Formats: sequence, C-alpha cells, structure tokens
Amino acid sequence: MRYNFFSDNIIFCENYLSEDYLNLIYMDLLNARSLFNIPKWREGSDIIDANNNSLCSALDFWIRNEDIQKSNLQNIIGLSRWFFHQGLKMFIKNYSNSVFKFLEERKFEWDIHVISYNKNNYYNWHTDGALKTVFTFNLVLQKPSSLTEGKSIFYDPYEKTIPVKHNFLTVFPSYVPHAMTPLIGEKEVAFAEQRFSIQFWCRNIVSI
Repeated sequence: MRYNFFSDNIIFCENYLSEDYLNLIYMDLLNARSLFNIPKWREGSDIIDANNNSLCSALDFWIRNEDIQKSNLQNIIGLSRWFFHQGLKMFIKNYSNSVFKFLEERKFEWDIHVISYNKNNYYNWHTDGALKTVFTFNLVLQKPSSLTEGKSIFYDPYEKTIPVKHNFLTVFPSYVPHAMTPLIGEKEVAFAEQRFSIQFWCRNIVSI
C-alpha cells in the first residue's frame, strides 16, 4: 500500500484493501442492502430528501458512532484498523507538514456513511463539515460493470479531478469542497456491480 499526495490536502492510496478483506466488505454490503435509502439533508431547521433538491441522487445509510458497538456490520466498522494504520501515520510524519499532522497527533471518533451509486447517480458539491467532522476517509469500491465516469472532483484550491478506481482510498480535511460526477451506463446494474463509497467522518475526541 503506497500513499501519495494528490494535492497538499488530499492523500490517496490505490489497491488499498487486501482481496480477502474486500470480500468481507462486500459481504457486509450485501447484508446491508435493505438499509440503503434516499439521503436526508438538513436545510436550516428542515430535514429534506436530498433527491428532491439536486444535492444527491444516490442511496445511503449511516452507522452513527453511538451505534457502532451494536451494529452487525463489523467488517465495515473494522475499516478503522486500516484507516488509522501506522503506515498512514508514518507517511504523514515523514512527508507532510500540513494539516494531516493532526491525524497523527490527536484521537478521533467517527460516524460511518455508506453510499451506493447506480446509473446517472451523482453527489453534488458539498463539504463534510457537519457533525463537527475534521477529516474524511473515503474508500471507493466498484467491481467491473457497465458503469463508467463518476469522477471525484475537489476544489483545493482550484478544481482537481481524480479518476475513481476500484479499491481506492482518499483522505482529506472535511472542509475541502468535493463532488461526484454522474455515473454513465446504458441501464442500471445489479446491486453488487454498483459503486460504493464507504466514508468515515472523523472528529476529535473531546476530553471532559
């Protein structure tokens, strides 16, 4: 696993998970199929369906931090051991003088956001700053299928495009604006052939 900088504020890693752990993640995704639903977004004091206001056309579900211990999706939850592995911390220590130093120095808790994309699905421009999030880990999975495009776009400090691949991790401060362009295909694909995005929204653990 080789970490690299896409920009000063974006780390990426290709071929991130082992094949064995990928299979376990897909097992969890299949077991969680009934959990995917239309995303809910907050606008002021209102909770709205994201699909109704051009923000997002994908489906998603959340595992909140307070529910992690009782969730049966323990392989997805176990990604924390991969994301906060000493390999990333050594990379940050040796190559980064930027905001990523906070990942090395501080302790975090997280909520888990899982998204599924099919034909024409997208995620419009946004930041992950809600829930006091400070860093986002985003793991993209997409087995071979007829779906193409769906590129990750970041604004850091100007627009940058990352061609998304299977088993591809990005790590970035949650204040960095980003989006996913629409996936293109002749027809919708089966659930296992969709694109999945597994995100950890990380925030500082505050000592009382």
